[in-house]
Amino acid sequence: MRWFDELQRVTTEPETAVRIRHARNRDDVTREATQVASPTLVLHARGDALVPFSEGRLLATLVPQARFVGLESRNHILLADEPAWAQFRAELRAFLGPPDGAAADELREMSGRELEVLALVAEGLSNEEIAARLYLSVRTVERHLSNIYAKLRVSGKAARAAAAARFSRTRGQPPVPG
Repeated sequence: MRWFDELQRVTTEPETAVRIRHARNRDDVTREATQVASPTLVLHARGDALVPFSEGRLLATLVPQARFVGLESRNHILLADEPAWAQFRAELRAFLGPPDGAAADELREMSGRELEVLALVAEGLSNEEIAARLYLSVRTVERHLSNIYAKLRVSGKAARAAAAARFSRTRGQPPVPG
């Protein structure tokens, strides 16, 4: 908060800061939020000292099909040297996806079986459901997923969502295994 207060102090006059704060407190976007029709990612620090965490959750519930991610931070503006920064970047990368063409190139590196597994992940199936559908063991599905994540260069908790999103974006043009 000291850093944020200092930033405000050196970037604006006190009267302007007060006017901005009052205007922000009067803004109500709840009606407009329900009209958002584009993919939306809402990221909010759990301990945000400026805007309560509940406000971030509320916004995510109002925007149709928004994805909400709570970040372990007390800062309203994340700093690059805090642990939440890596999660923030990973979630943002997963949401935005790779540059055009990159997803198809990455998928070409996969075997036919990996593409089958990835297609079922994109449909929302669990590892157990994928194993049953493809007559594999759950361990084999997990091994395929590890290989897929390595080829897509994704890791962590968001890896499954990132992999599914990349596959879904290229569905209109099925990748050819390399």
